[in-house]
Amino acid sequence: MKKVTVGLCVKNNGRTIGEAVMGILNQDFPHDLMEIVVVDGMSTDATLSIITSCTARSDIQTRIFSDLGGGLGIARQIVVDRAVGQYIAWIDGDIVIPKKYLATQVSFLDGAQEVGAVQWNRVSYKGNSVAGALEVVSMNQVYNKKERRFLATRGAVYRVKAIKEVGGFDKNIKGACEDIDLSFRMWRMGWKLCINEGIWLHVPRESWKGLWDEYWWYGYGAHFIGDKHKGLIILWQWLPPMSLALGLRNSVPVYKLTQNKLAFLMPFNYLYKNLAWLFGFVKSHLDRYSYLD
Repeated sequence: MKKVTVGLCVKNNGRTIGEAVMGILNQDFPHDLMEIVVVDGMSTDATLSIITSCTARSDIQTRIFSDLGGGLGIARQIVVDRAVGQYIAWIDGDIVIPKKYLATQVSFLDGAQEVGAVQWNRVSYKGNSVAGALEVVSMNQVYNKKERRFLATRGAVYRVKAIKEVGGFDKNIKGACEDIDLSFRMWRMGWKLCINEGIWLHVPRESWKGLWDEYWWYGYGAHFIGDKHKGLIILWQWLPPMSLALGLRNSVPVYKLTQNKLAFLMPFNYLYKNLAWLFGFVKSHLDRYSYLD
């Protein structure tokens, strides 16, 4: 049995997928205990050809599937259904993990059987975009032992037993928040969700328009899981006054963590992307994209 299945759900990631795949192939974790399961979301760019080229000479078993346009809930469940690993490392097409990533996280999970998922707390960026740099700075999380109710899949390692115990991903979720839904159900069943110390590279959308579109998409998906899990989405926290207040509150500890002065612009980052989130949420409501419909 493989120890780790790397779940790579992609769609039109041609700009960044090469680096992402090489990060996986260069792991110092035993390659005979790894596999890569790729699920493509009907990409129209060179994403698949780049993946095929990068993995052609690798000693890591790689299998490629398509979600046939079904969306992220279906795509991630394909990984779960096909996985032969004890853990799934969710590596999106826009992140690059360092060599020690899998070895470190697998060791952590092997020693913490009560933990259903774990994610590193720090993110780095090597581009030149102010929008991209500010977004990555704002993604850094100050490590603490506070229990989390949900955890994104991006750059996280999930225990397959925990995923299956709660019934897997909701295939009715076409867009964003499929991971929030799953991890929240894991938490409710008693699995712990952890953040630990470590840093990985993220290649975000580097334009303000790209960030707006991304958070609009998150807001659109949040409407579905807000109906599914009452009390999970606290709408007032996304309003402009709270966005500024939360950005200000988080800026100081994030600056201490990263030593990046862009952290002090986080209130404006929060305001901008949370407005996009709100517009997406409202549009989802108008479209009746709901768990109840």
